Amino acid sequence: MRRTRSPRGSAPARPERLLRPESTSAVDTNALLAQNKKALLAIMELKAQLARAESRQRAPIAIVGMACRFPGGCATPEQFWELLREGRDAVTEAFPSRWPESLYDANPEAPGRIMARGLGQVEGVADFEPEFFHVSPREAASMDPQHRLLLTVAWEACEDAGLTRELLHGSRTGIFVGAGNNDYGDFELRNPDLGAVSAYAGTGNATSLVAGRLSFFLGTQGPALVVDTACSSSLVAIHQACTSLRLGESELALAGGVNLVLRPNGSVFLSRFGALSPTGRCRAFAEAADGYVRADGCGVIVLKRLEDALRDGDRVLAVIRGSAINHDGRSGGLTVPNGAAQRELLLAALKNAGVEPRSVGYLEAHGTGTPLGDPIEMGAIADVFGGDARREALRVGSVKSNIGHTEAAAGIAGIIKAVLSLQHREIPAHLHFDKPSSRIDWSIPVEVPTSTRPWSGDGPRLAGVSSFGFSGTNAHVILEEAPRQEARHSPRLGTQVLCLSARTEGSLTRLAAAWREQLRRRDSAPLADLCHAAARRRSHHRARLAVLGDSADAIAQALESFAAGAPHPAVVRGDAVLDGMSRTAFVFSGQGSQWLGMGQELLASEPLFQQSLREMDGPFRDEFGWSLEEALRAGEAESQLERTRVAQPVIVAVQLALSDLWRAWGVHPDVTLGHSLGEISAAHVAGVLGRHEALRLACIRGRFMDGATGRGKMAELACSEEQARRYLQGLEAEVAIAALNGAMSTVLAGAPGALESVLQKVASDGIQHRLLRVDYAFHSPQMAEFAAPFRGALGDMKPRAAERDLYSSVLGRAVRGEALTADYWVRNMTDTVRFHEALVALLRDGCRAVVEVSPHPVLLSAIQDTLSREGVDGVAAYSLRRGNPERATLLSNLGALYAAGHPVDWSALYPGLVDHVALPAYPWHARRFWTTVQGPEATTGAAPAVTAPAPDEAAPAAVTSKVWDELVKLAAVARRPRLERHVREQLTGILKLDSGDIPSKRTPLSELGMDSVGAVALSKALALTHEHRFPPTVLFEHPTIEALTGFLAEEFERLHAARGGAAAPGDSAPPRQAPAAPEAAALPVPDSELAILEKLAALEKEFA
Repeated sequence: MRRTRSPRGSAPARPERLLRPESTSAVDTNALLAQNKKALLAIMELKAQLARAESRQRAPIAIVGMACRFPGGCATPEQFWELLREGRDAVTEAFPSRWPESLYDANPEAPGRIMARGLGQVEGVADFEPEFFHVSPREAASMDPQHRLLLTVAWEACEDAGLTRELLHGSRTGIFVGAGNNDYGDFELRNPDLGAVSAYAGTGNATSLVAGRLSFFLGTQGPALVVDTACSSSLVAIHQACTSLRLGESELALAGGVNLVLRPNGSVFLSRFGALSPTGRCRAFAEAADGYVRADGCGVIVLKRLEDALRDGDRVLAVIRGSAINHDGRSGGLTVPNGAAQRELLLAALKNAGVEPRSVGYLEAHGTGTPLGDPIEMGAIADVFGGDARREALRVGSVKSNIGHTEAAAGIAGIIKAVLSLQHREIPAHLHFDKPSSRIDWSIPVEVPTSTRPWSGDGPRLAGVSSFGFSGTNAHVILEEAPRQEARHSPRLGTQVLCLSARTEGSLTRLAAAWREQLRRRDSAPLADLCHAAARRRSHHRARLAVLGDSADAIAQALESFAAGAPHPAVVRGDAVLDGMSRTAFVFSGQGSQWLGMGQELLASEPLFQQSLREMDGPFRDEFGWSLEEALRAGEAESQLERTRVAQPVIVAVQLALSDLWRAWGVHPDVTLGHSLGEISAAHVAGVLGRHEALRLACIRGRFMDGATGRGKMAELACSEEQARRYLQGLEAEVAIAALNGAMSTVLAGAPGALESVLQKVASDGIQHRLLRVDYAFHSPQMAEFAAPFRGALGDMKPRAAERDLYSSVLGRAVRGEALTADYWVRNMTDTVRFHEALVALLRDGCRAVVEVSPHPVLLSAIQDTLSREGVDGVAAYSLRRGNPERATLLSNLGALYAAGHPVDWSALYPGLVDHVALPAYPWHARRFWTTVQGPEATTGAAPAVTAPAPDEAAPAAVTSKVWDELVKLAAVARRPRLERHVREQLTGILKLDSGDIPSKRTPLSELGMDSVGAVALSKALALTHEHRFPPTVLFEHPTIEALTGFLAEEFERLHAARGGAAAPGDSAPPRQAPAAPEAAALPVPDSELAILEKLAALEKEFA
């Protein structure tokens, strides 16, 4: 570094930091102190950051969910614990259940033979429900059962953790899977007959895809990794998951492993290698140890940072305090364990966990039962855990003695066993330990338990789990028992709604039966907690059930009726016909829906309803001098609800409060429509009128219309408008059509004598009718005298633009909010109510859910009739019913909307956090899927049920030509249904679906398992003529059967016209078509896949 010279004759400059404080001014001293303080604060902040970083590296990780499949019929952790606690051996004969007897030979040197007869087998490895995971049956047959099993078990783990697919979608959830074996892929990919290789053989059998497939289904966007370190794979995957959580890379993680032994090749190799037990048992640490037994297995745990889990109210099963991984390095051989490396591993895990060796009470060892590996492992355990400070012996066991060696899933099997031991505070027996191995120094403070024993201790119990790969990669995890959590219960009392769902009717019936048993158990959780969990901690599928009851017994009885196929008033069943394209309408009734006592129960039981009404009541009372709430609470003697001037504003107030309640529960209107008085409420909910403005309008309207009472009558006729007008001829000045409620529901109003004359004619023609119990003739000529004064009282109204679609029952169609001027409200009082026309219009504009918001469902039958006549597969719900319990009625209709597929915000109904409660697991509708491509070792145990077809199957040319010929001959109205049938036939054929597997013509094709491979085949199959071709990308642009049918219909008309085709019979006068519902959003197609599809389309065109 160059030194700078001082000017000649001057003293060299000294840095300020070297100046002594006493030699500087006071200002300099203060500046120096400020600098020192700033530096000290910076140092403290850096130390804090370092501490936080170190803390994050050791942050405890909570296990909040788990699921498994292990030998011995262990399909749940509870069944696994029973097997462990009872000391059962799950290893069975591999011959002939998995392989033919001819492959067995006791001589390990026999070429191509297996020396060990034992195998830990998971039942039903060929069974799978592909549609649940949006996989087509066609693809499922080519999928490695390990992929299928992992999908199934991972879903169960998510359910156990209370995670829904909606919650996981788009989240930074990491997927970490230990896997390595790939026997199933050998059936196709190593078959000499290359013609047997299907389009799905690659994606279906690539081990690298097993984590990505799960992430794809769940929609998670965190890391998705497959770990293959041989036998330590799943424990290394758990370590990686914990690291990802601690680094903030993932906010949640699924970790585990899967292993299925499907072909004999690996067992032949291990026989020659000398690793398998000729006696067929894992006898870890015993004198008779002679090798291990291979086994199937799968386990998945759900992980979360402990602080996050406690914050979110998750149930914590156990806590991962620390973990470590390492490698044997240059040991005695590639597959020879290294005792020194194992010691370093254990010490590193303990350091990461921040615990002393003496604190660990149980160690789940790798314990394969090999004469070489067992002594090395036990020596490392003794060196680390056998110090003088230990007060009692460390208990060591291995789950392999129960189920065999699950290889890539061995670590997760040990973890789940250790978690269950911590939960139950018991250490299960280690089997086949008849005589301790003489190769191990048993003077060490280690004990191998030969019976299940209680796990005593003062502080939190700690367990270690080891897993060593013959790749040399080792892993160890330190577990701690879960912290105590405060009990939390749902505060909701009274009537509860239990919502259940499944993909199929059969699964729903089985789920209902499981819930019935759950509710009848004496140790079952409180009903409100169960309903809370069913609503908020379960994904909601197509086949749905909503059950109401105020006790567990009542709901159990209702479920029993459902299971028996008998109707029950507390049960609502639906098939989620609504989807993202469906629109919801709030329909508000007019006068006549009020009743004595309405709203009183809700005022007492629903705080939001009470708050809403009281917020309206204050300003209303100030302006008009009387109370809406008092009018509702009035008893029979003092009630004035029959007076129009009181009834109209009170009805509007109740409707607005009910609207608030519906919206709080997640039922939001896209459209509003009112009937007479109800138009005021509709205008407010649409955002056209303010709340007080609406009540003021209702009050003024009611005051004027009250003047018409006592002067008229009204009657409902079961006839059309045209028929009714014929009866009114000559009497139009006295009787008018007051309302058109339905296609065959017409209301007349007028002078009593004239109306009686009309009704006599109606009766003589046999037309059903009824006289309404009112003494007024609203919407009749009698109202004309009130028009001008009413208009004057309204003044200059300034309606706003509507925030949602608003339909007018004055005009019978959609209307702009600004059109609802004072003049409009005069017409609303005087003109015919064209409710039916407006209802038809909104249904044709895509509304499929209609909710009547009123004290009593006066319009419900008309709405249901119109839905049916318009062919709308939707739902009609209502709010209250005269004299019925109000909250139960609302919940019943909320259940009806839920069952129909309408979104519901269950957090509003069941707020807060509650204790985790065990719920029945999803009842799978699994069938057998197996490839037909097998080697000579295949047995009847692997018989196929669904096979993998060739990838380019398409409808033959004759079928396509026949469809064209049929369409040409059909009337226009019949073409679209025929095309829809054609689409369904080709879709089910290509994807190998059953007709019942397509729930709706609006179901996205991707949910049926459609992908680029299927798209190519389907685009060929749907070609309308030999010359007509369209690219497979069309299926992603028109992603539902409905949209695809519409595209084909347009293509047909275009091609037919280009060929000079004549009009089909009936083409000259086609029926009125409903406006198209909003189309489903095009399926998201990755750029790479879209490019492939476009290239395929170009090649098809070139070589057609």
